[in-house]
Amino acid sequence: MGRKPYSIEEIFTKPPTLRQYEKLDTEVKEVVDDIVRNSLKNNNVLRIGKKRIAPKKDSLWLFSWSDIIEISVLIEEANLIEILKIVYNVGSWEVRRASVFNCFAVYKWISESLKNIAEAEENELGGELSAKEKEAGVEKLERYGHRVRLRNLTNGDWTKSEYYLSLPYERIVEISAMDKDIQEIINKLSR
Repeated sequence: MGRKPYSIEEIFTKPPTLRQYEKLDTEVKEVVDDIVRNSLKNNNVLRIGKKRIAPKKDSLWLFSWSDIIEISVLIEEANLIEILKIVYNVGSWEVRRASVFNCFAVYKWISESLKNIAEAEENELGGELSAKEKEAGVEKLERYGHRVRLRNLTNGDWTKSEYYLSLPYERIVEISAMDKDIQEIINKLSR
């Protein structure tokens, strides 16, 4: 005989684990989802039982470029467990034992951090394409995503890929911003 199903009142006194969340009745799950959407604040500390686990780096900016790429893909796939495994260096079984509310608060912190990184990156590297760039077909490169930047950083030498993918993401953005500034200066000087 297994545990009786969670009631709505019970989720407040003994929050379900992520493993238990997957098995909640529809009505109870909807209440949990509503709390997650409307009431949880960002939190970067993962709690598993009495254990408090900090992310493996203080900021997502300090994660490797390959980690940022993988986390971004997993965010699009809404793969919470795999994201937490990367950010907190924990196993699947540990994540499933954590409170569903804590897991989603941590997920919100990660998601918000990635949005902040994307905004900062856009401010630093973004900008509207010129008519000349559009005419040249620069927009076609968007389908290659991060590989275009990787090619630029390695000067087409793919044997250097691992080096750049292992650098902290803040360093990648800094190098890219410097390259952009250098290219703008070269363009101005050549006019």
